[in-house]
Amino acid sequence: MDPNKDYYKILGLKEGASPAEIKKAFRKLAKKFHPDLHPDDPGAERKFKEVNEAYDTISDPKKRAEYDQLRKYGVGSGGFSYPGGRGYPRGGTTFTGNVGDIFGGGVNIGDLLGDFFNVGGRGRPRTAKGADIQSSIEIPFEMAVTGGKTRLGITKPDRKSSFIDVNIPAGIRHGGKIRLRGLGQPGVGSGPAGDLIITVYVKKNSVFRREGNNILATITVDLKQAILGTKIRIRTPYGEKVEVKIPPGTSHGKKLRVEGKGIRSGGKIGDFFVVVQVKLPEKLSEKAAEKFEEFAKEAGL
Repeated sequence: MDPNKDYYKILGLKEGASPAEIKKAFRKLAKKFHPDLHPDDPGAERKFKEVNEAYDTISDPKKRAEYDQLRKYGVGSGGFSYPGGRGYPRGGTTFTGNVGDIFGGGVNIGDLLGDFFNVGGRGRPRTAKGADIQSSIEIPFEMAVTGGKTRLGITKPDRKSSFIDVNIPAGIRHGGKIRLRGLGQPGVGSGPAGDLIITVYVKKNSVFRREGNNILATITVDLKQAILGTKIRIRTPYGEKVEVKIPPGTSHGKKLRVEGKGIRSGGKIGDFFVVVQVKLPEKLSEKAAEKFEEFAKEAGL
C-alpha cells in the first residue's frame, strides 16, 4: 500500500466508488493489460501490476479505510498528527514530522495506529488471515468443455510477477470462479495466507455455443441435401468427429440430436445438437426455373 499513489485514479474511479464499480473497473483493466494477452509489451505488465495493487487495496474495506486515512492525514508526504488533530493518548502533544525518520521507512503506519494508539478503543488483531487476491483468465470454449491446464500470470505480495498452472475443471461456465487456497496475501502474525480467486471468462466460438449442459453447432446444407437427405461428419468440442444423418425433407432451423456428446458437469451429461441451415440458390437459369416449377407442382408446393 502506497498512500502517495492515487489508486482511485489508477482504476479510473472517484473516491466514493461502490464495491460493484471497483470490481467492474478492475475486470476491465485487468483484461486490457493482462501479461498473457500482451507477452511482448513490458508496459502492459507494469500497468497490470499497478492495477492489481490498486484493486487489492481499495477492494478490501479495512485496507481501503487505512489507505484513505493515510491520504487524508498526509502520512508519507511529510507530516503526521494523531487522527482528529488530538494529542497523543494519555497526555502528550501532537506530533508533526516524518514518521519514517523516527521508525524507519519500512514501518507499517496501520500497525502503529492499532498497536500503539489503539484507535477506536480496540487494538488491531494480532492474528488474521491474509487478504484474498483477485485475478482473471480467458480460456477457449473447448477447454471450458473438456477441462485442462493453463498458465496464469499473477503479481505476488512482493510485487514480483510469476506464473502458475491452473487446472480448469470440465464444464466450467463463463464467469465461474476457481479458488486456490494459500496463494493470496500473507497472514498477520501466525494467521493463514489468503486465497487466489480466479474468475474464468470463456471465449466465444464461431462454431459452438452452450445452452445449459447442451452444445449446439450450426451446419449449412444446400437445397438438394435438405430435400433428399444426406449424411455429414462434424467435429465436437472433444475433438472427435461424429456422423449426423440429415433426413429427407429437413427444414431450415431443424435441430438434430447426438445423445451424450454435450457437457459433463455436476454428474450430468448433456447432448450435442446440430442446427441445420438451408442455403438456397441465389440464381436459377430459365431452364432450371422451369424444371423447378415442374418439381414444385409434383411435390405439391
